[in-house]
Amino acid sequence: MTIYDLGTMTEIREMPRGCVVALGFFDGVHLGHRMIIDTARRLSEAQDGGVAVWTISQESGDYKTGRLALTDEEERLSLLRDAGANYAAVSAFSDIKEMTGEEFVSRILKDALGASEAVCGYNYRFGRGAVCGVAQLRELCVSRGIRVTAVDAVTDGGERAVSSTLIRGLIADGDVETGGILLGRPYSFTSKVLHGKHLGRRLGYPTANQLIPSGRLTPKRGVYAVSVEFLSEGVRTVFPGAANIGYCPTLTDEEISEAGVSPDAVGKGGAAGKGYAVCETYIVGYSGDLYGKDVKISFLRRLRGEKAFDGIGALKEQISLDAEAALHIHEEIYGSFSVKR
Repeated sequence: MTIYDLGTMTEIREMPRGCVVALGFFDGVHLGHRMIIDTARRLSEAQDGGVAVWTISQESGDYKTGRLALTDEEERLSLLRDAGANYAAVSAFSDIKEMTGEEFVSRILKDALGASEAVCGYNYRFGRGAVCGVAQLRELCVSRGIRVTAVDAVTDGGERAVSSTLIRGLIADGDVETGGILLGRPYSFTSKVLHGKHLGRRLGYPTANQLIPSGRLTPKRGVYAVSVEFLSEGVRTVFPGAANIGYCPTLTDEEISEAGVSPDAVGKGGAAGKGYAVCETYIVGYSGDLYGKDVKISFLRRLRGEKAFDGIGALKEQISLDAEAALHIHEEIYGSFSVKR
């Protein structure tokens, strides 16, 4: 188990005893997750204690996400901190998968973490084979002096409970706008900008070409209004963009390695199709050089699906229309098209 002080984002040997501990995988740290952590925070304030999260490491969580995660490990920990957690205890799945429910409560919650109270979602499962639920958690914890609070489902305004599975389905189907609403922020990824074939530059619309990181969910193929974020002279800068999600079946591991990126760090297949998932973004109003830099792409709204064009003129006209639509959507959400903050 690795324990983090989320205030400094550093590893520590142990957390203070008596914390209220929120339980879950927390992929995406969506609105339902935030309700769990907010409940833990309010309970901790009454006890004058801290808020901790116990979770399973992202790297060993493929059994849970199907290798299509909404966040990477660093982003997940940062979002947990922003949601109000002070500490995070992260276990490898291999270390806990054979534990019975009783062993989990005794060895993790009681002995390792010294929890005063456990907070979980209404459908939380634990123990070998996930055979234990909230009732068993409450029974096992009460006998060890640990209180338990279960949080009701947060819904999407209808009958659907907000869940990582629901959000993945929405984004994989191209509905990044609804997915972002349920996440509490736009779905995003960060990766390095690579050299492409420079077709966009020859058309007058240069693109920042990126590969979707390994294990991350890829939105449905098509064109999206996005927010593009990067450091410019040490200042975090945001621009609007129109991004095309597709795939490159001919891209080789050697070409990726030559660009300074490990082939293991990028994803293949997913919702975009077979081959390496590729994001090509025309950044509205930007003319600098981003090659080799880390750029964050946040998906705001799907503009259209893929389409064939009769010629270069028709393609250029469509790119212009996509860029204009993306600019309007970005300004609708963020205001001025170039935001420094």
